[in-house]
Amino acid sequence: MPRILQLTVPHDAASPLIGRLSRVAGVIGIQLQTGASVHPPGDIITVQATTASLPALMRLLDEAGVAHGPESSVVTSEPVSLVSPSHARALAREPSEASWEEMHQLIGKESNMTANGLAVMAIAGVLAVVGMATEAIHVVIAGMLIAPGFEPLARVSLGLAAGGTACRHGLADTAKGYAALLAGALIAALALRALGSSPLGGNPGPLVSGALASYWSSVGAESLIVSMVAAVGGGILIAGNRTILTGGVMVALALIPSAALLSAGLAVGDVGVALGGALRWLIDAALVVALCWAVFAWKNARVHRRRLRP
Repeated sequence: MPRILQLTVPHDAASPLIGRLSRVAGVIGIQLQTGASVHPPGDIITVQATTASLPALMRLLDEAGVAHGPESSVVTSEPVSLVSPSHARALAREPSEASWEEMHQLIGKESNMTANGLAVMAIAGVLAVVGMATEAIHVVIAGMLIAPGFEPLARVSLGLAAGGTACRHGLADTAKGYAALLAGALIAALALRALGSSPLGGNPGPLVSGALASYWSSVGAESLIVSMVAAVGGGILIAGNRTILTGGVMVALALIPSAALLSAGLAVGDVGVALGGALRWLIDAALVVALCWAVFAWKNARVHRRRLRP
């Protein structure tokens, strides 16, 4: 999709900046509204451009100091369509790329552990435990799909590759989110055990001996390959501005059920299952951070060639 950049700059910076912007290949149109910005005061420059030109435009804005201070700002958006006969071929073959700032905002939208995010992570822990206790894989998958458990780890990778505050935010949200998930899983396991009629009350019971729990509390070559491929795929989806599809990545990864098994294993007194779940989660989390970092570092070397703004 093409991009629209809305730039707010001081009046004396507008003319020289427009001259530089007009020389960037892929810029389709530039409009100037003199004195239109009230806060911060200044001119508004609107740029229509192809996605392929976005990295060059962001580097230019970095060099010009735009958005480095309180007197300027940058907003990017995607129009539903952009018609330009002189750029029709380029627009028809647009790549799928996001700037560092767009990635950070998209990941933040999905992973900021506000009250809503924490509640969803806790609910995901409940669904994972109930699904494994009853051998209902669709219930486990429901928990994996709704949980924003991949994005905080990918945010750490983004910070490692591009700088800024992404790493710090990602670590904090990972800790808070998975703490909520562990709490939800523990409450569910204790409640099921108290009910007595649940398979959790059996000996050994599906939570301990079932195929689902066994898969997500053990490490094998096949599961490692799946996790590695999913981690790379998730990084590519984020870099390509397609975070809506990361739910599929969460189904392939073991982040939610393995974390839930840590709490559930302790609740039923099976330390082996708890430790197995913890180990599987640590491995999958490490793979996500390492391989998403590799994707973002490659994108930085080949496409962006700049750092994320603080």
